[in-house]
Parts: sequence; C-alpha cells; structure tokens
Amino acid sequence: VSVSGEWISSLCMMLENEDSVLLQLHLQWNQKVLELSDKYQLNNINYWGVSEQSRDILIKKTALLEFIKKLTYKSEVSVLDLVQEIQTKSPNLETQKIIDYLRNLIISEFLFTNLRKVV
Repeated sequence: VSVSGEWISSLCMMLENEDSVLLQLHLQWNQKVLELSDKYQLNNINYWGVSEQSRDILIKKTALLEFIKKLTYKSEVSVLDLVQEIQTKSPNLETQKIIDYLRNLIISEFLFTNLRKVV
C-alpha cells in the first residue's frame, strides 16, 4: 500500500482538529519562525503540502504568544500542561479559547505537534 505525504498531512490535520486528540499531543515551537521587532514571521507556508500555493504569515507579538514560545522553544510540552500553565497565568481565559488559539498556531505552523516530527 502506498500512502502520499498529502494524505498523511490531511490525516494529521484532521486529528489535530479534534480537541480530545489535541489535548493528548505535545507541542514545540517552529525553529524557522523569524522574530521581528513586534511580530513573528514564517515564510513559504503551504500547510504541510496540502495547499498548492505557499505564502508568508505574520503574527503580532503578544504576552501570551511570548509565553507560549518560552515554554515550547527548546522542548516539547504537552498541550494539556500548556493549557494549564496559560490558565494559571491568565485565569480569565476560557479553556476552549486557549485550545482554539493553540490550534491556530498549529495550522499556521508556528507550533508543531508530535504528529509531525520535523528533522
């Protein structure tokens, strides 16, 4: 049986979109992210080969994003632990909003899950 990289990427995306699965995964910061003065930039994103066109993504630096980067830059952190750390730091943030924010960082490839090992 032959499986394409695009199919595997689509399967990973589908799994990462399920909260119950995502909460069991680990995250790590994408080392290819460029740090600008007030933003982070990631070049040539094609959503793991699912999109035929690549594009650049800019995201504004925030205290929350800096906190996430600090915790995930050097080693993997479980999503569940990260959500709990964020809630400890910002108790007014709803759990679902935190999960959705992390998922958006995964989709835009600022964070990688352990489903997608990067060499």
